Amino acid sequence: SGNSPSSNSSGGSSSSGGSSHGGGSSSGGSSSNQTSVNNEAAKITSVPTPAKDATKLTMPSVSSGYSIAIKTSSNESVIKKDGTIIPPNTATTVKLVFTVTHTSSGKTADTKELSVTVPAKSTEVQAAVSTVNATNGTLTIVLDKTPTVDPVEGDFTAKKSIDGGQESELTLSNFAYNKESKTVTYSFTPIEQTELEQSVVVGVDYKGENTKAAAFKVEAKGQDVVAAVSTVNATNGTLTIVLDKTPTVDPVEGDFTAKKSIDGGQESELTLSNFAYNKESKTVTYSFAPIEQTELEQSVVVGVDYKGENTKAAAFKVEAKGQDVVAAVATVNATNGTLTIVLDKTPTVDPVEGDFTAKKSIDGGQESELTLSNFVYNKESKTVTYSFTPIEQTELEQSVVVGVDYKGENTKAAAFKVEAKGQDVVAAVSTVNATNGTLTIVLDKTPTVDPVEGDFTAKKSIDGGQESELTLSNFAYNKESKTVTYSFVPIEQTELEQSVVVGVDYKGENTKAAAFKVDAKDVVAAVSTVNATNGTLTIVLDKTPTVDPVEGDFTAKKSIDGGQESELTLSNFAYNKESKTVTYSFVPIEQTELEQSVVVGVDYKGENTKAAAFKVDAKDVVAAVSTVNATNGTLTIVLDKTPTVDPVEGDFTAKKSIDGGQESELTLSNFAYNKESKTVTYSFVPIEQTELEQSVVVGVDYKGENTKAAAFKVDAKDVVAAVSTVNATNGTLTIVLDKTPTVDPVEGDFTAKKSIDGGQESELTLSNFAYNKESKTVTYSFVPIEQTELEQSVVIGVDYKGENTKAAAFIVNGNSVPTRTLKTNLTNVAKSVIN
Repeated sequence: SGNSPSSNSSGGSSSSGGSSHGGGSSSGGSSSNQTSVNNEAAKITSVPTPAKDATKLTMPSVSSGYSIAIKTSSNESVIKKDGTIIPPNTATTVKLVFTVTHTSSGKTADTKELSVTVPAKSTEVQAAVSTVNATNGTLTIVLDKTPTVDPVEGDFTAKKSIDGGQESELTLSNFAYNKESKTVTYSFTPIEQTELEQSVVVGVDYKGENTKAAAFKVEAKGQDVVAAVSTVNATNGTLTIVLDKTPTVDPVEGDFTAKKSIDGGQESELTLSNFAYNKESKTVTYSFAPIEQTELEQSVVVGVDYKGENTKAAAFKVEAKGQDVVAAVATVNATNGTLTIVLDKTPTVDPVEGDFTAKKSIDGGQESELTLSNFVYNKESKTVTYSFTPIEQTELEQSVVVGVDYKGENTKAAAFKVEAKGQDVVAAVSTVNATNGTLTIVLDKTPTVDPVEGDFTAKKSIDGGQESELTLSNFAYNKESKTVTYSFVPIEQTELEQSVVVGVDYKGENTKAAAFKVDAKDVVAAVSTVNATNGTLTIVLDKTPTVDPVEGDFTAKKSIDGGQESELTLSNFAYNKESKTVTYSFVPIEQTELEQSVVVGVDYKGENTKAAAFKVDAKDVVAAVSTVNATNGTLTIVLDKTPTVDPVEGDFTAKKSIDGGQESELTLSNFAYNKESKTVTYSFVPIEQTELEQSVVVGVDYKGENTKAAAFKVDAKDVVAAVSTVNATNGTLTIVLDKTPTVDPVEGDFTAKKSIDGGQESELTLSNFAYNKESKTVTYSFVPIEQTELEQSVVIGVDYKGENTKAAAFIVNGNSVPTRTLKTNLTNVAKSVIN
């Protein structure tokens, strides 16, 4: 289009040339103004070229008294009419028409069509969250790939929900990132024990997007807490074992034993010494005699047994003789005046003062050198410490980031705050969260004077009604997390769900409020989180509903690259009551020439709830081996993604090693590839049984490159199984064997008896025998126990080949039993069975 006048207003962001010129008379002004704006539009003959990865277009400049905005864009998927740029995969030319407006008269004119080229976006690797794991006090996040830009502390936030209650912020600390394992770890203040066991769900956001969740339990007060091994780490001479929780009974030296294997050879005992246990960090450490160096580098695997049970293993390398051990920076921490650097291993050559330099940045400003002094190196802890002149206080609080270089290479950074000059720090309420019976108040900073019980008061309002005082008790203040907690008498349930708002006053000033719901006597769940990958949908409920969800309760829609929503057909419904998780499958989105961004929105019982997003890679996806598993005669290989070109039989080869001996070729046959599950399977001639059990390691090469290995054991001849676990619901009995017996079990091998409410045992007639060899599982049906007016506790004992083995318990609900009673009775029955 040319310079014709237009009375249409522009629909985009605009740029103004400043205030309009004064002067002129009303007579003839309209014609003169139109001519002026036409001339101004005609001056614009080009558009500033955007920088690479720019997200906003720089508008052409106009004279004072005029503004400019985009009228039309030939490609709004690259440049929107508000000036937003979405960097394309390849450089793209977009044609734009601008509208120039005379600000005082409102007269407008359009420019001619102008072309601008938007550069292709950077090809940096973007990671997503692969898995999230949590224990009470620790959060571990594994990324699906190594991003080009290392993640930083603020990239992740978390919320917690206790027993299906209201979500609240979870304050994270002690950020650490291990690039090699793609793992981020945080600490948080552990959830306090109460009179009842608590189920905690932690949801993680990565760069503002909801990703995945993890769950753990907090034992009730007074119960013995039994810990398990969470992680094992080893260096040459030290073994570090972290427990998943703090046990009631402290571990002792003899609780742990270890074995070592060098270069895949035979395992041998590893003698441990110098036992130490740190209760606060749940960490056990030992020393052992370092493995001697040889002419070649050695790979060492250390496996740990805890109280006689095999748990986890760790690996390290012993450098060849004459090679120097080179360390890297593991973590950096700073306070105002001190810098602490921990190395990942003990180097052969001790670090010296000049090996490290540092720069500081205050409030996001320019970096400047930070002069370090008082160098100290502790070889035993691999820790370097420095002092520096503290940052001076100013009238305002300052945020300081210290970055450390080690031998000239940028490594890691740490952050701290400098309080404002001479002021008592006065805190304000940052967030308030409430569940039925608890109130949690987080302050925005640590006050100079600790808060006391009377500083806070609260009022409650139910279903929008009149406010009334809420009596608070059990005041507690955690200075480290800036958190105040109270208890109050829970709101009683009624026939209807109640909405409760709790408002908090701090030192007489109204601050913030929190809301929660008190369920009606039947618990109704809502969707807590939604996660999706290409082909799977995972929905986590915020609580366990009284009525189990069914397949038709959920529907979904998909939108690709921001386009029109369409129905997403779901299949393979599954519900896990313990984790409150619903899963579905759907037909994966087909790959195209370009990467696709997919958003899946979920409706629950007809109401729109939450959405999840994932990306579908462009064509030509190259897969790598994710996991390898083997049994005696079968090999299963899972790829990390679905490759564009299906794998074929000759892509994989394998070698076997028996009891740490020489590797030999393993002939594979019966190749099969399941595209949906990204799984390749082979058969091979089973390893023959001998008089002794054999340990077999199978290593797999994919397209000529060594990838991963799997291990299995070949039982000595005539394997006899025993019952490992027994589980029962009303009408089904599931028996899991501890190993696969040489002779398959048959229907008559098992008999069962039932006892109701601790009464006389009676025979339980079993039917529909089924045996799944792969999972070592036997299942039966039986006629369900009929309901009575009262809840019934049923214990089923199982005999295997005439010998009494194990028992399982379940509850048959009465005609009307509250949820809490059911849960308590089931817990008591389970305890009695276990005892």
